[in-house]
Formats: sequence, C-alpha cells, structure tokens
Amino acid sequence: MPSIQNEVEAPPRIFQRYPKTSLGLIGLTFFLLFLALAEIALGLLAPVPLSNVGFVNTPNGLRFGWGFEPHGLVRIENPDTGKVSSDRVNANGWRDRERTYDNPGNAFRVVIFGDSQTFGYIVPKEKTFTWVLEDRFKMEGLNVEIINISYSGWSTSQQLEALETEGMKYHPDLVITHFVPNDVDENLSHIGSGKFSNRIPFFHE
Repeated sequence: MPSIQNEVEAPPRIFQRYPKTSLGLIGLTFFLLFLALAEIALGLLAPVPLSNVGFVNTPNGLRFGWGFEPHGLVRIENPDTGKVSSDRVNANGWRDRERTYDNPGNAFRVVIFGDSQTFGYIVPKEKTFTWVLEDRFKMEGLNVEIINISYSGWSTSQQLEALETEGMKYHPDLVITHFVPNDVDENLSHIGSGKFSNRIPFFHE
C-alpha cells in the first residue's frame, strides 16, 4: 500500500501575517526604551532639586525670601538613620493639608507661623506637630483646623509678613507664632553678608 506523505504547512511568521501590528509593537518597544534611558540620563545630569529650606525663584520664595513652589518636593533626612526621603507641600506651597481661604466647614481656625521646628524638616509632614494636633482634635470630635505656615530659617519678620499677606486670608480665629531666639537675631540678616542677607525682599523696623 503506498504511503501517504502529509505535508505540514509551516506556520506563517507573525511579521508577515500582521506587518502593521508588528511594526507598531516594535516602535512602541523602542519608544519605551528611549523614555527609560532618558529618565536615567536626566536623573544623572539634571536631578530633581531637593531642599528642606526652599528656593528663591518660586512664588513664595519671591514673596518671603525662599520657599517652595506649589506641590514642590521637600527633602527629609532622618538625623538618627541618615535616611533621605521626600514629600510634597500643598497647592499654596505650605507643608500642610490642602486648604482653601474660605472656611466651608465653619471650623475653628488656628494659623501657626514658625521656623524649622514648625516646618518639621526632619519628619514626614504627617508627623509635624500641627498635623498631629489637628488629627487629635478630630479624634475628639472637635472641628478645628491647624494651618501650618512656616519655613526653615524664617525670622519673626518673615512670619509677620506671612501673617499680613497670607495668613489673614484664612480668617483665623487664633494666631500663634512659634520662634526661637535665633529667629529674632535673623531679623538683622539683611545687613549682613551671609547667603540669606540679600534674599528677603522686605524689612520690618
């Protein structure tokens, strides 16, 4: 009996069968690879600036001497472990919850002005005393907002300027200023030759 030879047809190559789809996938692969390499290169050549003080050429920097842009990154360094992390300021450049100038919830508003201790530059923003205090009030069923308006290195003069030009917009029921002795000395920094001497665009007598 004669043998029957079954000819098996070789499966068509994907590229030959779907040339447009294949080209699209190849192009997408190269594009994603390019983006990944560009991200690495930018990270090495032009890293995202991180600071725990802020910068001069930002909206709050131009107003108060230094500060963060809306949603800017804040550098946090744990002094015990040396671990560096980051979080972001709110839409107004403050290390606080998102706020509006109006008070739709009719909360009792406390605005606190301060320096690095109020800003909390070595802890995540959720661990700053203003954030923790508001959480505690909420846990006790009290409608209180603790608004943090501060930057590391601020003098009491900068705190006063921030109260007049920013803090009063929140219509606070209570205002607290938190400072240490060197914050008073820094009111005279404009007459010195230090790196902060020419940054503050105002002076209070």
